[in-house]
Amino acid sequence: MKYTMLSCYRYTVSTIYRQGKRKAFNMVHKKYDYDLLDTFTNDTSTHEEVKTDGENFILKLYGTSNFESLDKYCHIAYRRAICRSSLTSSFQLANLPPTSAATKFHSYRTYLTVQEWMGYSLPPTEWG
Repeated sequence: MKYTMLSCYRYTVSTIYRQGKRKAFNMVHKKYDYDLLDTFTNDTSTHEEVKTDGENFILKLYGTSNFESLDKYCHIAYRRAICRSSLTSSFQLANLPPTSAATKFHSYRTYLTVQEWMGYSLPPTEWG
């Protein structure tokens, strides 16, 4: 299940750019970080719980759990990247973390995949 947040399930869950599976694997083996993923194995989790815990997991993955949202962190990361780049260098938007909206849908797809692995059938139009 922990790999699903980083796209072990190739065709269902998109990947998070430049974040390795080993990093997530090591992160969730800390007890307090593993609890974040309990939402994905609970068959009664709400959309809001999945969205919130998915965003918190991604924030921790980027090492920025002190930010309240990915959007705020993304803005800071963008400003830092622009300050470091020169006028002649190119800036890669893909290097920025995902937005809160992108993470919400990534988390929904992850939840859908995990629930299918556990034998529960959910409507893909609500979770995919």
